[in-house]
Amino acid sequence: MDATQVIGGPGGPGGPGGPGGGSGGGRIIGGRYRLEGLLGTGGMSEVHQATDLRLNRPVAVKLFRAGADRDSARRFTEEAHTLANLSHPGLVPVYDSGIDGDQPFLVMELVSGWTLREIIDQEQLPLEEISRIGVALADVLGYVHQQGIVHRDIKPSNVLIGRDNRVRLADFGVARSGEGDRSMFGTPAYLSPEQVRGDWVGPPSDVYALGLVLLELVTGRVEYPGGGRAAAEARLSRSPQVPADLPDSLRHALLDMTDPDPGARPTAPQAASALVLGPPPATARVAPVAEPPGRNTTNQILVIAIGAVLLAALIGFVAFATGDDSSEVAQSGSSTSTTKGPTTTHTTTHTTTAERTTGDTTTDRTTTRTTTPQIPTTGISLPSMPDISLPDSSDVSGSVVDEVKKAWAKFTDWVSNLF
Repeated sequence: MDATQVIGGPGGPGGPGGPGGGSGGGRIIGGRYRLEGLLGTGGMSEVHQATDLRLNRPVAVKLFRAGADRDSARRFTEEAHTLANLSHPGLVPVYDSGIDGDQPFLVMELVSGWTLREIIDQEQLPLEEISRIGVALADVLGYVHQQGIVHRDIKPSNVLIGRDNRVRLADFGVARSGEGDRSMFGTPAYLSPEQVRGDWVGPPSDVYALGLVLLELVTGRVEYPGGGRAAAEARLSRSPQVPADLPDSLRHALLDMTDPDPGARPTAPQAASALVLGPPPATARVAPVAEPPGRNTTNQILVIAIGAVLLAALIGFVAFATGDDSSEVAQSGSSTSTTKGPTTTHTTTHTTTAERTTGDTTTDRTTTRTTTPQIPTTGISLPSMPDISLPDSSDVSGSVVDEVKKAWAKFTDWVSNLF
């Protein structure tokens, strides 16, 4: 039976004075539910709008039809037990159940709104709304499957859209626990391939049917129209035709959900995630390459000048030191004749050093040192000066060239940090 069974309310579809309204008012079921109008009928039951006299609220009463076969009676009882043990915002809650005379009945919430079938027949929904409905139904199925229940009859007339915009899944009349049924129950247009083949039916079958329902919302047409086995077998020869101009996320979700192979389909929770329409991708922007901050030209020139002065000083030091070494050794005379080897050189060096403490030589060198320009520090940000170790005059003759080269390499590295 379709979900029109529980749609009603004053002025709404199936309500008193609305489409589907009918007689039957006045009869009291179970001692508390007064029937007020027929909402819909099915093969084994009929649904009435009623009033709960004890709580004074509108309800829907699903009443098992007298004379129905034994199998229908069993399914009716199973539906009552199934729904009574499920609780989810996307399901029509069961309030009560019982037997009136020889007729079992089920009392449910009376939903004021429309079935998805009625909406499809009247208008084309925007993709955002289709996505919202799909996510809501997939979320409900995820919960149902987690409880070990397979609905097996997902179709537009079993989906309710309330006036509060809430999406509800109804009619668990052919639902089954587990995956142990090969019977081809359900509506031919929305059967899964495994249902048609008579294979084991499980949660992937509900996901496939939901995919067909959403595809119908997109295209406005039933993908596999007609009734009977011939119409049902059409899906065994061709896959559903999903429009290529849909947003990629929605298109891929529908293709995956309607995959002929049950094992390749997403689970209901995975389908719920895939059906979410994300915001349109933002245009990629390439971040501009950051230009290095401009350097002060005056500072650069000053540093180069300092480097030139230091280089000249190093060259002068080498020239002076190496030139003095040869003459000082010759001038040492008798003072070095009594000493040999390294001691001679050491004595000569000290003699020479002593000689330099007086006379014009000291004055000239002091003048040279005092004329070296000082590095200004105001307004200039320079890296730390490297530690440059120059040799004493005592070991100039052996390593001065190497030491000067090392010192100059340190200086050039320091300067390179500025450019």
